[in-house]
Amino acid sequence: MGESNFKMIDSEVKDLQYSTNFYYQKNVKTDHGMDVSSFINMWTSGKTAEVALTVTLFNYNKDARFLCTVSYHGLFEWDEGMSNEDLKTNLNYVAPGVLYSYVRPILIQVLELFKMPVVHIPLMILNIEEKDN
Repeated sequence: MGESNFKMIDSEVKDLQYSTNFYYQKNVKTDHGMDVSSFINMWTSGKTAEVALTVTLFNYNKDARFLCTVSYHGLFEWDEGMSNEDLKTNLNYVAPGVLYSYVRPILIQVLELFKMPVVHIPLMILNIEEKDN
């Protein structure tokens, strides 16, 4: 196995939001649901792209105990010889998967910090659309 020619060179949490529902009723059963959104911003250099992933738990659910959103951005670069097909696969599948591996433990830590019940945050196969800037 060798080192990949597609690399994340920088990453950071861009936004983290948490709020508790004051009107939450313990006896009301609610499905927590999860929304995932993302984007790819190709840089003009042609060998670098910013990929962003936002994950929200309990989005717009009035019966939910809380709302938690994490936006995580990564800067990815690749070698000039990468084929367009490999690049598309790396940007649309590999990069979001890498970012999601950072987001999951952040969500779990936030929920633990606020003494929320355990929520299963599933593994996912992610596919995002490219947007040129």
